[in-house]
Amino acid sequence: MTVVTTRDDRECSRDVVVRMRPKPPALLEPYDLDRQFTILQALEPTPVRAPRALWLEATGDVLGRPFLVMERIAGEVYEMDSPAEASADTVTRMCRSLVESLAAIHAVDLDATGLSHLDDGTTHLTRELEHWAGEMARVRRGPLPALERLLEALRDTMPAQYPRVTLVHGDAKPGNFAFTDGAVSAVFDWEMTTVGDPLTDIGWLELLWMQPVGITSHPAALGIDELLAHYETVSGIEV
Repeated sequence: MTVVTTRDDRECSRDVVVRMRPKPPALLEPYDLDRQFTILQALEPTPVRAPRALWLEATGDVLGRPFLVMERIAGEVYEMDSPAEASADTVTRMCRSLVESLAAIHAVDLDATGLSHLDDGTTHLTRELEHWAGEMARVRRGPLPALERLLEALRDTMPAQYPRVTLVHGDAKPGNFAFTDGAVSAVFDWEMTTVGDPLTDIGWLELLWMQPVGITSHPAALGIDELLAHYETVSGIEV
């Protein structure tokens, strides 16, 4: 949508996106728009290509639910559709740009941005597991023996956390990256962002990269080994 404002008798228009709080109960409860707004503002001076946060209305009095307003960034998102019209070189650059953007997120200075307060980074894996265990309990309508066994197995086999604590996007799927001319123009959906183990982003990306949809359905898309090797090179984080 386009917003027109007036200042000193001059009209100014800009394209924006309004993100409203989902009607409760949402999938990601508690759904914290204030937290997202803070994260986006903190990322503004960094190389991370996050949309600029403009306004936050936290009361729900204006539109019936809280909302935040952010700048609209041009770009194509390939959630399910392949970038069929793109050249092989463009798709290869898109793949590299995606993991370069992820590396930029993992390189954010937590103290300089004020984001070190988000969570206790050393407990990230435990927090994630218990969060989803809580979600399972919240929505269950009967016995879930297979999921209970899976939860127990995950607790028993939880790996050691990566020693370097970083900003973690939390949902680093290819569909959360927009592209222009073969490069990432924006990274979206910061609801699950936290501080913790960067390899959780990589594991989620790797799982989704193996599915032939969106970017990965294009013949020129990088294979997962080459993709991860490029991430290691630009991030300094060993996968």
